[in-house]
Amino acid sequence: MRKILKLAVSDYKRRWNKPILILLYVFTPVIITLIMWMAFGGGSGGSGFAPLKLAIVNNDKGGVISDFFVNAFSNENAKDKIKAFVVKEPEAMKLINGRKVSGVMIIPKNFSKNILEMRKTEIKLIKNPTEMIYPMIAETGLNIIKDGTNYLLTIFKDEITIIRTAIEKKEKMDNMTFTTLYDKIGDKIKKIIPLFEEQKIEIKDVKEEEKKIPMAVFYFTGMAFFFLFFISNAVLNDMVKERNGFIIKRLFLSELKKSEYYFARILSVVLFMFTIEFVLAITGRLLFHITTDSIFWLLITLFLSAIILSLLSAVIMGLSNNERQVHNIGMIFVFLFAMLGGSLIPVSVLPASIRKFSVVSPLYYITESVISLVLQRMDKFYHLIISTSFIAIGLFILSYLLNIRALKKVVK
Repeated sequence: MRKILKLAVSDYKRRWNKPILILLYVFTPVIITLIMWMAFGGGSGGSGFAPLKLAIVNNDKGGVISDFFVNAFSNENAKDKIKAFVVKEPEAMKLINGRKVSGVMIIPKNFSKNILEMRKTEIKLIKNPTEMIYPMIAETGLNIIKDGTNYLLTIFKDEITIIRTAIEKKEKMDNMTFTTLYDKIGDKIKKIIPLFEEQKIEIKDVKEEEKKIPMAVFYFTGMAFFFLFFISNAVLNDMVKERNGFIIKRLFLSELKKSEYYFARILSVVLFMFTIEFVLAITGRLLFHITTDSIFWLLITLFLSAIILSLLSAVIMGLSNNERQVHNIGMIFVFLFAMLGGSLIPVSVLPASIRKFSVVSPLYYITESVISLVLQRMDKFYHLIISTSFIAIGLFILSYLLNIRALKKVVK
C-alpha cells in the first residue's frame, strides 16, 4: 500500500509541473460555455433562450387576416419570446442573408381577400439555415395560427360568404338579414366557448419560487465532462509510453508488482481529475451561478465522475498497443459517449430514436447526476448515483484485466 501511495503522490505532483496546461484544461469549457450562454440568452434573466427574431413582409396592406397574423407574432405580451418586426422585402432578404434573423415570413398580396373568398393561398417562411431551434419555433407558431384561422373560417363559412357578397355588391343589409346573421354568429360562438371552457387537458405553468434554472448548468456540465474525458486520456497515455519504452521493466526490477503499478497510476489520475473538477465546480458557481444545497453529494458525485473518467481512459489504454491506437480509439470513445451522453447536445434535445441509446454512455450518468443534483431532482439523482457506482465497479474490473494483460505481454 505504501508503494502505491508513494508512486501515486509522485505522479500527482508531476501533473502540476505545467500550470499553463492546467489553466487550459479549466478555461476551455468555461469559454465555450460563455459563448453558448450569451448566444442563447443565458445572461438575460438567468435562464431561457434569447427572443426569436422574425422579419415580417406584409404585402397585403390593410388586409384583416394579414393584420391578424402580424399581430399574433408581434403581440406585446410575447415580446420576451418573439421579436417580430415588419419590414420591406429587400431589407428582409438582407437580414436573412446576413444571418441576423431566424426567419422571414412573407404574406402575399390579396392574402385576406383570397381567404375570405375561400381560395387557397400561402405564406412563405424563409428559415435561417445556420440555426436549428429558432426556425422550428417560428414554423410551429405559424402552423398553430394557420390551423386556428382555417378552423374559424370553416365554422363561419356561411356568414363570411354573406358579408363578402354584400361588400362586393355594395349593398346594405336590411334589419332582418342583419339580425338573422347576428343571431347565427352569436349561436355558433356560444357553442364554441364551452368547448374551450370544458377542455379535459390543461397546461399548468410551473414557476420556480425565487430560483431560476440557469441554462449554463446544461452547457457547462456537458462541456466540462467532455474535456475532462480528453484530459484523462492524455494523462493516462503515460501507461502506453512506459510500456513501449520498457520503463515498466525497470520499475518492476524494484519489486513493484503489476497490480501496484496499475493502482498507483489510476489513483493519481483520479486525484488529478477530482482536483480539476473541484476547480470547475467553483468556477461554475462564481461565473454561472450553478449551485447545490448538498456539498456532500456534490463531492461524492465529482469523485465518482473522476473515477468513471479515469477508468474509461484506462480501458482505452488497455486496448491500445501504441500511442496512435490510443488517439484513434480514444477519439471514437470520446465523441460517441459525449454525443450520446449529453455532453455536446443535451439528451432532451436528441431525437427519441437516439435518446434511448444514451444509457450505454457512462458520460450520461455522470452528466445527468450533476444536473439532477443542481436542479434538486433527488429521486432521479439517487437512481443515477447507484447506477454510476455499478458502472464504476464494472469499468474497474474491465480496465484492471485489460491493463494487467497488457503489462504481462511486456514483462514476462
